[in-house]
Formats: sequence, C-alpha cells, structure tokens
Amino acid sequence: MEGEINDTDSIVLYWRTSSDHDDYKQSFHKLCTVDFTNEWINKIEILRQWLIRQL
Repeated sequence: MEGEINDTDSIVLYWRTSSDHDDYKQSFHKLCTVDFTNEWINKIEILRQWLIRQL
C-alpha cells in the first residue's frame, strides 16, 4: 500500500475533484448503489485502520 496509487486512491481522488461539478455529481449519484456504497465503506474502513497504524 505504501507509495502506491491504487483503485482506492483513484476513487477518492475522483470523489474529491468531482464534487464541484453537477454533471459528475449526477453520474456519481447513479453509480452509488447500496452494494457500491457498502463496498466502499469497507474499503475506507480498511484505509482508516491503516492510517491509524501509521501514527
């Protein structure tokens, strides 16, 4: 994980950069199904735990 750009990094960057653009917001809203949301909640929790261990 350290020093690598992976799918999690890409999607977080997408979320951050697209939040100001309405067309991205609409397309992202369509993407966010319950399954998609649960999957990313789990990935973010794994990332959060990794960050905590780095402190």
